[in-house]
Amino acid sequence: MRYFISFGLALTLLCGAAAAQAAVTPADLLAHGATYDGKSVTVAGTVGSIVHKTSARGNAYTTFDLCTGSACIRVFEYGAPSLTTGQSLTVTGTFAVEKHVGSSVYHNELDVESGQ
Repeated sequence: MRYFISFGLALTLLCGAAAAQAAVTPADLLAHGATYDGKSVTVAGTVGSIVHKTSARGNAYTTFDLCTGSACIRVFEYGAPSLTTGQSLTVTGTFAVEKHVGSSVYHNELDVESGQ
């Protein structure tokens, strides 16, 4: 009996982890932003508008659009990842409908989680 309970718990945890990692599209995020706001989400799409920059503190970062059709979200990632316009990409990060950084406001942005 103990074996079945442990197996059931393990199966439930594995299924929950798999469901949490299912990729959504940028269109899903834009249509249901409040559902995903502040949560970790995996998003799949096509890369566009890549910009590599360095902050005033000397930290390299990259922003790019992740799109499906005409629906695009902005992605922020520390470092200088090797990206190509038109490339298919799946990333995981924290989505924000509205993010305030100093006096700047960013809309519909995904901040890539470190270690990807």
